[in-house]
Amino acid sequence: QLGALTEDQLGVLSTDQVAAISTKAITGLTATQVGALSTDQVGALTTGQVGAMSAAQLGALEAASVAELSTDAIGAISTKAISGLSTDAVAALTEDQIGALSTGQIAAMKTTQIAALTTEQVEALSTDQIGALTAAQVGALTEDQIGALSTDQVAAISNKAITGLTATQIGTLSTEQVGALTTGQVTAMSATQLSAFSAEAVGELSTDAIAGISAKAFSGLSTDAIAALTEDQLAVVTTGQIAAMKTTQVAALTTDQVSALSTDQIGALTAAQ
Repeated sequence: QLGALTEDQLGVLSTDQVAAISTKAITGLTATQVGALSTDQVGALTTGQVGAMSAAQLGALEAASVAELSTDAIGAISTKAISGLSTDAVAALTEDQIGALSTGQIAAMKTTQIAALTTEQVEALSTDQIGALTAAQVGALTEDQIGALSTDQVAAISNKAITGLTATQIGTLSTEQVGALTTGQVTAMSATQLSAFSAEAVGELSTDAIAGISAKAFSGLSTDAIAALTEDQLAVVTTGQIAAMKTTQVAALTTDQVSALSTDQIGALTAAQ
């Protein structure tokens, strides 16, 4: 019955009448009908009603209308339906609404929705929300969004998700952000990702992070980065990492670095090195 209401009929419904529609009946509204609701009518929707809506229904809501939804209503959107919000609607979410998003909702968002977040919205994300991002979502972050991440947020990216960063994205990380990377994150990185670090950035990595780099990925460090390794960083380079170094990397070591190598590290050098 609700799906049979005309646009004119929907338009005369008061906010109290809108709120009185049962959660079961609200699912009968077509996308066209949902799109015809006024911002006041949308603001009157109950948590239960919004929680019952489908992705197609939510996709019909205009950005201005979505901004009228209560934080409880935002939090009630199903993980399946959250992907229906338009990119304009996502970009219009208020700071309070962003805070109401569950980690499940965050993880269920499309990459285009993540890329639509404003820098202010990115800054408002909690570390738990950041930790819910998938590798594909992290890979969709824009340069401006990455620049907006605090060091705590950077450190909150999961080890699995950090693998989604492209070399270009890594190249945009500030030295402070690189310094905030955890051992687990650096360990998960590939040679291609590590190759994007500038010498200055590598200098900010902790000794634990340096030691955690896989032997295969260690070969990705640029010769400039190798030459910039501090004495403390060089001291924790494992024999496996030494043996995996390219000949160009070994040749890039400074005389001071060579003199600082331990006998075990020297013993790990191959004939080619």
